[in-house]
Amino acid sequence: NIQLADIILDASLRGVDTHGILISPIYAQRIRSGQIIPGRRLKIDKETSTTALTDACQGLGQTTSVEGIEIALEKARAHSLGAVTIYNQSHNGALSYYVRMAADQNMVALMFGNSTPRVAPYGGRA
Repeated sequence: NIQLADIILDASLRGVDTHGILISPIYAQRIRSGQIIPGRRLKIDKETSTTALTDACQGLGQTTSVEGIEIALEKARAHSLGAVTIYNQSHNGALSYYVRMAADQNMVALMFGNSTPRVAPYGGRA
């Protein structure tokens, strides 16, 4: 997948190898085990003029995140706001890639992701 390779390479070239080249073997293992299913597209479950709730159907996090930001930007162009939620998505790499897609169109984006707990917050306990 050229888009996946571009996003992974972008992260590494920006010095974020943990979300770039170094994580590639994990993606490959998850694809082999069926945890990630390449080629899946976002399915819109609920939608308004400014929002969308979408299911990534276990697809590649990078490609479904690009789809999600494109939907959000389209809604923002039309209504000054676009908010998209994606669930059933695999790891999507460095979020800066998608936020820059908005910046390239003179728009602002906030992007968040969730994961299993790995690091204690500042002042917290592991």
